Amino acid sequence: MPPQFAAKKRSAARVALVDVALAGRSILSDCFRQFGMETVMMSGEAAQRLQKEIFEACVVSMGPGTKEVLETVRTSPSNSRMVIYGLGGSVQDAMKYSKFGINAIFNDPIERPTALKLVRATQMLVNHEFRRYVRIPVITEVSV
Repeated sequence: MPPQFAAKKRSAARVALVDVALAGRSILSDCFRQFGMETVMMSGEAAQRLQKEIFEACVVSMGPGTKEVLETVRTSPSNSRMVIYGLGGSVQDAMKYSKFGINAIFNDPIERPTALKLVRATQMLVNHEFRRYVRIPVITEVSV
């Protein structure tokens, strides 16, 4: 009988929640957990932590300090390709940060059904599975 090899368990994708309010944390944690993703809460020194640790995705609350966090993520050698979710803000806020490549935006206040739908739509991107087509709404500015 051939020797049995233990199946190597793949670690869960890690999602950083940066400056997310307490009410939103629990909803987002539950939504990501349903798809096998682990959430890590961050505040304050999030930019330094994102520079040192590897994450597959990041939820950033749009407000003061957002630009610093997004610049850190996109210039980090280990996290430059991570999926970035924006939280709250308006279309104008999203356009202001568009150069950082925000992949999707959660509305604020967070509602469980819409958050679950957005996580389901982007889970393959977070898990780096490119075998399927993923539909992500895109916002762009047009001048005539």
